[in-house]
Amino acid sequence: MLLKKLSGLLAVICLFFTLSSTLTVSAVAVETAKAAEHTVEIKGMEFSPKTLTIKAGDKVKFINKDSAPHTASATDGRFESGELAEGQSEIVTFEKADTYAYYCMFHPSMSGKIIVE
Repeated sequence: MLLKKLSGLLAVICLFFTLSSTLTVSAVAVETAKAAEHTVEIKGMEFSPKTLTIKAGDKVKFINKDSAPHTASATDGRFESGELAEGQSEIVTFEKADTYAYYCMFHPSMSGKIIVE
């Protein structure tokens, strides 16, 4: 009788550790799957980096470090930062794999590209 209770208790303990281990691995996998955030600085009348390669679901923070106002505007209208004064930023999430060309509406010679894999 005692042996039967001990083997039942041992089974419960084994199950607990198995579930505990699985939950820990799952939590790590969820943490790893979170989107990354990248930064594109606007300074010296340029986007830096000019070309950025990211993963689908990642975010890009466009931050204006110039005294002049700028925008980060997709050439095809898929995203728009709006006017960014010095020190202001806008975060854009890129959900779909594609290439996104963009420019500054105030300074059309300023351009960049986000490549989403």
